[in-house]
Amino acid sequence: MRRTASISVSQAHSELSGLIGRARCGNERFVIGRRGTPMAALVGMDEFQAYQLH
Repeated sequence: MRRTASISVSQAHSELSGLIGRARCGNERFVIGRRGTPMAALVGMDEFQAYQLH
């Protein structure tokens, strides 16, 4: 099962390299938000490609 975590834009900015590794290898997803509003998502490439097929 994939885990989804909510993080702030500033946290994503400072930890981007690690977040990418966790999304790619650790079956994690990240919802990136500003002031509590979701703005974007970070997922691994396998999940992104599977999404594109649908």
